[in-house]
Amino acid sequence: MAVKIIKSKQDAMNLNYYNLHNISHQALSDHLSELVETTLQDLVNSKCIAIEDEMDVSVLNLSMIAAYYNISYVTVEVYTLSLKECTKLKGLLEVISSSTVNQS
Repeated sequence: MAVKIIKSKQDAMNLNYYNLHNISHQALSDHLSELVETTLQDLVNSKCIAIEDEMDVSVLNLSMIAAYYNISYVTVEVYTLSLKECTKLKGLLEVISSSTVNQS
């Protein structure tokens, strides 16, 4: 698989970059819906949000921690899975060193 890199604003606007060959309203809507669903599911899996009644999104403590410390939800998920009550200093340092900072 080739890695695609956006080098300019024009590249970012190129629908082929997003594998969108059909630019109809329906195709764009479908793509955006899939992107939102995938992202929300990632956040649910990382325990950053909860979805109730298939529509309402509730922010959970882990997402507030991630926002406060400006770390990615992936890092929060790693912390949740890796840090236990019995984690020793070496393990703690390994987990913290794997942290990802959000890019603005």
